[in-house]
Amino acid sequence: MLLLNLQIKNKILSQWMGIWYMDFLIIMFSFTFFDICQLLYTVRTSISDHLDTGGSHYFNSGHNFDKYCTNNSCDSNLGKINAGCLFLFDEFFKDSDNFKYNAKSNINIVEYIMIWLSYTLNKTTNGEKNINEFYNKYIENSNWYKKNIEGVTAYKNYKDLIDRNNYFLSMDKSIISKLYDALTSLCNIHVTDAGHVPNCEQCAKAANGFVTNYEGVISDSNITKNGLYRKILSILYTLSNDYDNFKKKNNNSSSLPSIKTKIYMPIYGFSSLIFLIENNFYILLLIFGIIIVFIGIYYKYSLSGFRNRLKNQYLRKKLKKMKKEWTINI
Repeated sequence: MLLLNLQIKNKILSQWMGIWYMDFLIIMFSFTFFDICQLLYTVRTSISDHLDTGGSHYFNSGHNFDKYCTNNSCDSNLGKINAGCLFLFDEFFKDSDNFKYNAKSNINIVEYIMIWLSYTLNKTTNGEKNINEFYNKYIENSNWYKKNIEGVTAYKNYKDLIDRNNYFLSMDKSIISKLYDALTSLCNIHVTDAGHVPNCEQCAKAANGFVTNYEGVISDSNITKNGLYRKILSILYTLSNDYDNFKKKNNNSSSLPSIKTKIYMPIYGFSSLIFLIENNFYILLLIFGIIIVFIGIYYKYSLSGFRNRLKNQYLRKKLKKMKKEWTINI
């Protein structure tokens, strides 16, 4: 009996270890920011993000883009953009395995796709009109975007993912343009360096471009419009973290410039707070100020608790006295 129990336990342990190992492998080989940049690069080199002299987006039918076109042929600008958009969503989210290890990662993949989509649509003639036409024709009334993601219940389909991030489609053109430039310049660092040549001239040029574009978004007064300030800074926060990690990986190479304006995201329990800090001295002041606030809150509630305890003691004594007097009178 004991031997049988041991065999059963070993079998369960082996199965559990097998599942854990498979999950570990999937996590290890899930998309990194470099992989995202590679796919964005594939789309950008196959579907140009700018118009040629004839007012059209260049389109290379390779990488199976044709399968997303009507009758395997993308003749219109919107059709070409739709092919690129579907390609990206399929690469990242087409089934539960991809979705589990990409959509829930710390990389804002959907936001990056939406930045590319909004920027490219704005480049077409009558950008705002085309955004509405694109949404109504290809997203609202197309089965491609309404097809359920296999094995996923948190989101219905690609349309659901887009609708939860549709503020990108109405975002100010100048902000979208700067966010796109920041994203692509950061990708250029990864693509040109690939983690091998930290001091290469191209990497330094791309890094300077990223820092300039990053600071350009922060200094643009339009980021405070339409209640999108926090969302925009959240995207920049993710990008700046990736850049800082890249610098650390390359031993903070002197050829890679530092970001001047740091973004500090919410402290736990204070989700509405966000900070822009341009100097380390102000970081110390901020930390000191936060400590003072917490001490004040603690003191307030501690003092309040002390007063309540005194009050309760007084009431207990009074009730005791009243009870004693009541007993004597009886």
